[in-house]
Amino acid sequence: LNGENPLDIWGRLSQKYRNFYHSLLLRDGAVCVDTHIIRYYLNKHPYSKIHRITIEDVFKRRWAYEIIQKHIMVVSKEMGLKTYQAQAHIWVLQRGGNMW
Repeated sequence: LNGENPLDIWGRLSQKYRNFYHSLLLRDGAVCVDTHIIRYYLNKHPYSKIHRITIEDVFKRRWAYEIIQKHIMVVSKEMGLKTYQAQAHIWVLQRGGNMW
């Protein structure tokens, strides 16, 4: 980063990096879509058009990333959690863990 603002650098590179950084700062609304979140979404939506592309292509196609991002925002609201909190729960559950 060479002393530059991470959001200036990562914002140009990837939604995932920018949103991960926002999540580290505990900012609600930033959804870091990664492979665990994509698999969670695909399991919940077996007929989604996202099934037509590879997981790697989700990162290249803004529309796919945004569909998953919006889904996580809805889920977090339903759970009464911040987006970064809901993501943490989903990550653990998706990897086969148990939060409780």
